[in-house]
Amino acid sequence: MFVGVLFVVSASASAAAPPDLERIIQDEVYWISLAQVPPGAGPASGAIARFRLEGGSEWAYVSPYDASIAAQGMLAAGSRYHPMVKSWIEWYFSHLNWPDYSGLYGSIHDYWVNPVTGQERLVMDPLTGQPRYDSTDAYAGVFLSLLRDYAEAAPTDAEFLRAHRYQMDVLANVVIATLHPNDLTGARPDWYGEYLLDNIDAEQGLVDYAWLARTVLGQPAVANYWDDMARRLRVGVERNIWFEDRQMYGWASDQPSPSWAVFYPDAAVQAWPLIYGYGSASRRQALWSSFNAAWPAWTTSADNP
Repeated sequence: MFVGVLFVVSASASAAAPPDLERIIQDEVYWISLAQVPPGAGPASGAIARFRLEGGSEWAYVSPYDASIAAQGMLAAGSRYHPMVKSWIEWYFSHLNWPDYSGLYGSIHDYWVNPVTGQERLVMDPLTGQPRYDSTDAYAGVFLSLLRDYAEAAPTDAEFLRAHRYQMDVLANVVIATLHPNDLTGARPDWYGEYLLDNIDAEQGLVDYAWLARTVLGQPAVANYWDDMARRLRVGVERNIWFEDRQMYGWASDQPSPSWAVFYPDAAVQAWPLIYGYGSASRRQALWSSFNAAWPAWTTSADNP
């Protein structure tokens, strides 16, 4: 399920021709491709770094969350990138923790990779002294969404996904491993914070895994279970992170006073409920109108601090 947010601003009928969106997509995805460790580089092959790989043997940072989103972008550029996306998926599966330092099976840490030697080392978190991941719920959720995107883009490769049936189920359980009694997920086992973006990533990941279970894996009962769990997360977001008095979502459940005057996270995170259809249509329209009123030049970054 490709989720694209496309904003075209036209001042008048006599304005310049709209941008060549396909060219923009191809240019951006080509840049992403330059951040991927090529085949033949040992364990690091397929990893997608945060930045374009430069010459030499400098270590590159790999955030599995960022890289899965980058891979979703690559799928939007056509079948020529399918092998590269598959290579990232294989890297991800091969780096799951069995278990991690919290005892959680199926999570994944951030890595430093050397694109020349193929060496890898864990990123260590200076606060915990443990291998670092920013979240477990959102990392797993976004990756499951990528798998659905890949299944839809490359339907002839369904057997590849079926071969990872067990790991996909483990990842769905990672999404809810930090589920709290209020039906929100914490960011990770050792970090209680219930974030809007994480919970929407988690909910969408379960929706997409249910689709995979039903459409690719032939497991309707499994699909029904995870659909129900996704609905539970969505209700949790609406009940705990929508603040009626502010007419905004908080960026976390313990942030009840979001402000349109703060671009990030307060204002910018309203895009996630908009994209994924949270709340009523009238609420989404009001959020969109309020965002543009507060940040009228957001498309140029002119007033984005």
